Amino acid sequence: MRKAELNGKRRLAAIAAVDMVGYSRLMELDEVGTLALQKAIQDEVFGPAVEECGGRVVKTTGDGALIEFGSAVNAVRWAAQFQRAITKRAREISDDRWITYRVGINVGDILVDGDDIFGEGVNVAARLEGLAEPGGILVSEAVFRNVKGKLALGFADQGTLSVKNISEPVHAYSVLLDPGDAGKIVARKERLRVGRRKSLIAAVLCLAAVIGVFAAKDLFLDTAPGTAGLLILPFESEDGGDQVLADAATEMLFLSFERQRHMPISTYSTTLAYEGVDVPLDEVSQNLGLRYVLDGSAETAKGQIEVQARLRDTEELGDSTIWQRSLTGDRDQFLDMVVTLKLGAAGAMKLKLNPVERTIFETAPTGSPEAFLAFAKAERLLDSKDFTDIGEALSQYERAIELDPAFVEAKLGYAEANFKVWEGSFNTIRFTLDALKIATDTIDEVLENDPKHPVAIGLQVQMLIQHLERDRALSIARSSVFSNPNEPVLRYVHGLSLTAIGDYDKAIEAFEEFERLSPRLNSGEKGDLSWSYLRAGDSDRALTLLSGIPEDEIKEQHLRIMADAQYEQGNVEAARGNIERFLVNNVWLNLNWMKPWFDIYKDPTVYQTYAEVMLGSGLPEWPFDFPKGREGDRIEHEQLVQLHSDEFEEKHTIGPFGAPYSEVRMPDGTISMNFAWMNGISLTGTWRIAGDQICRRLPSVHQGRELCHYLYLDRARSTDETLFVSSVLNFGVINSEFVHVND
Repeated sequence: MRKAELNGKRRLAAIAAVDMVGYSRLMELDEVGTLALQKAIQDEVFGPAVEECGGRVVKTTGDGALIEFGSAVNAVRWAAQFQRAITKRAREISDDRWITYRVGINVGDILVDGDDIFGEGVNVAARLEGLAEPGGILVSEAVFRNVKGKLALGFADQGTLSVKNISEPVHAYSVLLDPGDAGKIVARKERLRVGRRKSLIAAVLCLAAVIGVFAAKDLFLDTAPGTAGLLILPFESEDGGDQVLADAATEMLFLSFERQRHMPISTYSTTLAYEGVDVPLDEVSQNLGLRYVLDGSAETAKGQIEVQARLRDTEELGDSTIWQRSLTGDRDQFLDMVVTLKLGAAGAMKLKLNPVERTIFETAPTGSPEAFLAFAKAERLLDSKDFTDIGEALSQYERAIELDPAFVEAKLGYAEANFKVWEGSFNTIRFTLDALKIATDTIDEVLENDPKHPVAIGLQVQMLIQHLERDRALSIARSSVFSNPNEPVLRYVHGLSLTAIGDYDKAIEAFEEFERLSPRLNSGEKGDLSWSYLRAGDSDRALTLLSGIPEDEIKEQHLRIMADAQYEQGNVEAARGNIERFLVNNVWLNLNWMKPWFDIYKDPTVYQTYAEVMLGSGLPEWPFDFPKGREGDRIEHEQLVQLHSDEFEEKHTIGPFGAPYSEVRMPDGTISMNFAWMNGISLTGTWRIAGDQICRRLPSVHQGRELCHYLYLDRARSTDETLFVSSVLNFGVINSEFVHVND
């Protein structure tokens, strides 16, 4: 597109801000030498790297520059290449004349005015540059999500940063340039590791004094003073050698108590934050808004394991301990002993448990503490805000199963994780056809040993729905509910199968029974159930569930579901606001990416309604809203046939996210798509021309459902011999050249 056509328009872009560190000092020290070195860097490093990565230098200052890139991948590739080259050159220069740069990168909306660009997308990049370490690169979360796994780099989570003149805090990641860190993602430390419990509660209370008591409460619990809430403290090990046992006890207690409905419980991050902290009880009720504190320890003595726990009540005068117990046994009895302790603590607090909750409290799913720890970590990763954490969840489930081959819950978690990979077309995590086979084989293995296992049946029904075997899914779900009417997961998949065939009233009844029978729903389950209610036509119940998700537990998918419910309720402004938030870290996501998942519904109006709602809420129909304003450039059927004949040869180099890409499309209707981040695995399938669209069917994408897209001609660049074309697929834009083949 010509520059004149860009004036005053908005677009999404990756912006890199770069600035020299200590420019004034260097100029004062040696003005001539500094300027000469700057020019050499500009001519030999900076300029060539920008050109190689497809960037455009928007403006330069005496000590910095602003650069625009078409993709986050190219922006980060340039920054890494530039910083590594500068580091190499710096070794040849004396320390007092050592030049270093900071780089900040953001993906966002920009306003184009001539050759210049403005807007918050630019401002965030500039602010990140100012926060970066000398010689470092700091990127926004939007950049991280677009780049992760696509370059040989690592990342370190820097958490949420307050940025000057930017209304919302920015979640940032620093780039790890050491080749040995490639692929690493270093999490921000949440634990306060201070050894034995020391009086660090003072730091927490100091924080409360600074930000206000009520704000401090919001960091921990959504409860008021006097509420019978529970704080679980991490269990201790006397000499550190039994930390696995202590951690396993903490995880089992938390995973049980967080599922009961009748008492609020501290968040998991709050529990971890109190590791090693001595908590004065008189401050707990006042500042954290809860009543009970549960803690304990685990240690080995004379070949036996001793585990003890105590429950304290902040409302008790004098000795606050209202229950305590110590148990001794062999290592393989450890988790059974923890079961006894959690039941004792629950009894001391007079908790009323429903049958499903009681089963959770009474069960130790494995005899191996190490296997249970791996399982607990996998469960949290599977329910995290970032879908890429599924990859690490798979590894943790595999470890749990390796440690205990009879660990059924770990096997079913592993099956669910693989099902999610296949269902979500997450080929970058695991090739989806491999994931499908693993999920199917694992479910079959569990059902062979226990034909009525509700979780295994639930996964089997969901898989049948995705395979469009709606009637069989409904039959299995209905008969399973008849045999086991009090099992919540069976009620849920019964509702899913009823929705798939279009029996919405009965589906809503099934979802309501699921809620009634279930233990406390976590945020992920609330989101999934809200989606299900919406598909069955109950936006009221969906919105009620979504409003119960704490702000710090809201996933990006929740924003899209909230927008769905809000629009249905007539709150268009709120819906558009949530889609705007959603698109910040999902800049490419669009309605056509979602469309294939609606094939599971027999009633086509389910998708038609959703499309109307999402388009009205601001979700683009195609990636980046690419076709908007380019309707006249769309290639029609006759030219489409000509381009895919022997008259032309198509060439690819770069894929939709700036990484290397190649494609082989054969006259016999087969196709092979090769993405750099797929580690040599090709996505293969079939293709055809249908009207003005190219249609592809890839078994490893969207359960093998056919996906069709349009092609657009870049008239400004095209010649009679070479046509520059953009294929607007539902996951991104692939640019190619159609070169006329001479006879």
